[in-house]
Amino acid sequence: MAEKYAESEFEQMAIEDVVYGNQHALNVLLDLLIEKGIISEQEFKDKIDEMIEESPELDEVNLDMPEDFKE
Repeated sequence: MAEKYAESEFEQMAIEDVVYGNQHALNVLLDLLIEKGIISEQEFKDKIDEMIEESPELDEVNLDMPEDFKE
């Protein structure tokens, strides 16, 4: 049981590392786009708001997770 918990904790840490890395890369890209005048910060914020409004509710999103990973 402890081994399965440790494996789950490791997987969670790995997922968080990937998310952090992706977020960092997106922030760098956004900074470059704004710096080059390709998009303004306000245009970006408006687009994010639009995408959030168009996205399905979290309850409607189907995440396929391994059965033993679900809590």
